[in-house]
Amino acid sequence: MKYILSTMLLLFFLFLLCATVTGAELMPRWGVGLNYPGAGIKYLFNDKLSLELRGQFAEDIVIGGLRGNYYFNPESNAVLFMGIESDYVSFKGEESKGHGFAEELYLGMEFFLLSHFSLQVDFGPAFIILKDKESSLSVRGIEYVVNFGLNWYFGSQQETSRRKTRKVKHKQKIAEEEYEEEEEYEDE
Repeated sequence: MKYILSTMLLLFFLFLLCATVTGAELMPRWGVGLNYPGAGIKYLFNDKLSLELRGQFAEDIVIGGLRGNYYFNPESNAVLFMGIESDYVSFKGEESKGHGFAEELYLGMEFFLLSHFSLQVDFGPAFIILKDKESSLSVRGIEYVVNFGLNWYFGSQQETSRRKTRKVKHKQKIAEEEYEEEEEYEDE
């Protein structure tokens, strides 16, 4: 338990430091997500960094932890990201009961259907350690994990929303193309 708490605290403080260093000039934004099979709440420090508290629940297993995301192209409708996740795992089966930890590195994409609503998928390797409570047997290994989810963002209503950023970039691109066409015409 100490390991997971220290990992989560370290991850949280690293993202706070990154947000400060990169200039958190944007107002905070929040997101709520439904993922298969769970839910999470996300805090966006700026357009490039976020931290998410996430829980997943299945028949005999409960997983809870923190995820940190770095977004490569936040102005796009299809946002590519990478991240790290640290989880506490609790399980109870017919013959065993116990707990453990999971650490995951992942790559993903978030596709914005509307300015504040997105579909998300990510995948990557997870290092998992599980220990049976009764027998003290433990298992460890790498498993590949795929996550699917829906996100709804709320918070700041400033000109910092992704939709407005995309519109500005699109207008700039059109203006540049028109300028280049005019230059080509004048050269002829």
